[in-house]
Amino acid sequence: FDQLIQKSAESISLESIIQLIQDHLLKNTTINQKSKYKTKKSTEITSTEDISTISHRFRGADLIFNRILHDKTIDRSQVVIGYEDRFTGIHEIPFNEFKKVHEHEYGVPMHRIRHFKINGQIVWDRTQKLDILTGSDQ
Repeated sequence: FDQLIQKSAESISLESIIQLIQDHLLKNTTINQKSKYKTKKSTEITSTEDISTISHRFRGADLIFNRILHDKTIDRSQVVIGYEDRFTGIHEIPFNEFKKVHEHEYGVPMHRIRHFKINGQIVWDRTQKLDILTGSDQ
């Protein structure tokens, strides 16, 4: 803009100055839009790369809980959930009796779940990063 103002001292009309400013702003706007497009494209590439790494990540208790809840091949009566009580340690409760904290006043928060057992065998364990159920061991 300083250059445009200096040119105005050389007896350029006000309309010419306004036109120069508009041209300058239009030029900068198109450059910014092009750079935004380039960065958006590069973030899309990294996000698709992240999707492949997510499939190998250790899944949380909430995802395993939902898998057991909706998978018809798993007999829920044979599933036991181990959760950690802050004062008394690990407790085990049958899957069908488990209450989530957001569904029941005295429920257990999902972050307190430590393991899932099916037929007495541990299929998911947070502390050991064991996930036999979905195969996302770490």
